[in-house]
Amino acid sequence: TALIELSGANTLDIGVEIAGANIPGAGQNGNFGITSFGLSQLMDLQGNDGIPDTRVPTIGNGITAGILDGGDFSLPLLLSFAATEDKANVLSIPSILVNNNGSATVRTVDEQPTTQVTAQGQGQTQTNFSGYQEAGIELTISPSISASRYLRLGIQLVVSNFTGAFQGNVPPPRTTRELSTTVNMPDGDTMVVGGIVTDNKRRSTIKVPWLGDLPLLGWLFRRSSDNNDRTTLYFFVTPHIMRDVDFADLSELSHRAKHEAAAVIGLGRVQKIDPDFGDDTERVDFESFELPLYRAPERGEISGEAVGMDPMRREALLRDESEKQASSSTGNQD
Repeated sequence: TALIELSGANTLDIGVEIAGANIPGAGQNGNFGITSFGLSQLMDLQGNDGIPDTRVPTIGNGITAGILDGGDFSLPLLLSFAATEDKANVLSIPSILVNNNGSATVRTVDEQPTTQVTAQGQGQTQTNFSGYQEAGIELTISPSISASRYLRLGIQLVVSNFTGAFQGNVPPPRTTRELSTTVNMPDGDTMVVGGIVTDNKRRSTIKVPWLGDLPLLGWLFRRSSDNNDRTTLYFFVTPHIMRDVDFADLSELSHRAKHEAAAVIGLGRVQKIDPDFGDDTERVDFESFELPLYRAPERGEISGEAVGMDPMRREALLRDESEKQASSSTGNQD
């Protein structure tokens, strides 16, 4: 199985601020006018009268440009233009071995501890552990072998993730997506069995009333931000039927996994799990594997109780039983 999440976020932010002032002399009246959309800060650099005399731009992403003026409010016109584009992909490839008509669950979660604050009186509080908040992936698969290398798969998938940070004893927001289905699939093929597309578009505008709505000139009196967030979640499944009666295919799969693990963590650590494992790349000798007494038929969907006896083992057992009976009969005649 493979879980692929593609996410992209595009943001376009355009804003304009204008300002002007006529600082009067002693005993005189003056006037000023400004628009403020978070692109700058008004400051009193002289620090003697509390009246702003300079505007300092807030430098962010993108381009910030303006017109300089030697007089008061030395940035009478300020323009900010920024565009951001984020792309990310998350790939999770869980795999698990399960018997025919059985059920298996793969679960990988991120656990964040939470606390509970209790008042003790007289301004005293006590903070205690109150449990974990979980987010992650939980996959449950129930396969049934059908006719002609097909399987019927019952699939339940839950994908959750935290969308914010913990703040004290308040858990963060969490997003959960679920998929539940039953499908028929061919052995060894990779098929997509589900997908979830989330497309969020937001447009926010801060403007001066009436002036911000003017044609053409309105952009001088407003700040606009467009956000487009799109997330696509795909779920692929690749079932493999282990058909060899001597478990050769399963053993070969396990051997490859051990080689991959040894390349990362070292041969010695893998040999602590399997002392007989070596670093050779040759196929494992399966002659010592005991043949199973029972096996699943190659055709027909069946229950676990109806699994048929391996014909090879059945003939061997019948032959042994016949020889025992013949030997017993000979002994009685003697």
